[in-house]
Amino acid sequence: MVCADLTYGCIYIYVTASSPNRRSLGATNGLSQMGASVARATGPVLATSLFSFSMEKNLLGGYAVYAVLFCISCLVIFKLAVLLPEKVWEDKGDDSSD
Repeated sequence: MVCADLTYGCIYIYVTASSPNRRSLGATNGLSQMGASVARATGPVLATSLFSFSMEKNLLGGYAVYAVLFCISCLVIFKLAVLLPEKVWEDKGDDSSD
C-alpha cells in the first residue's frame, strides 16, 4: 500500500513538471486525470474478459491472464519508464509573467 501512495506522488510530480507554464497546469492535470479514468474504467473489463477467455480456452491452465498482465507490466516498466526525464525540475525562473 505504501508503494501505491509513493507512485501516485511521483506521477503527480511528473505531471506538474510536464506543464509548459503555470497557465496550462489545469489542462495538463485534467488530461492526466482523464487518462487515469479511462484506464480505471477499461482495466477491469479487459482483465475479466481476458480471464474468462483464458479459462474457457484453458490457456496455460486458465492462468494466461496473469502471464499477459505480467508482460504488459514489464513492457511498461522497461520500455516506457525509460522515456521519463532524469531531471524533473529545471531552473526556468519565475514564469508568472506568461
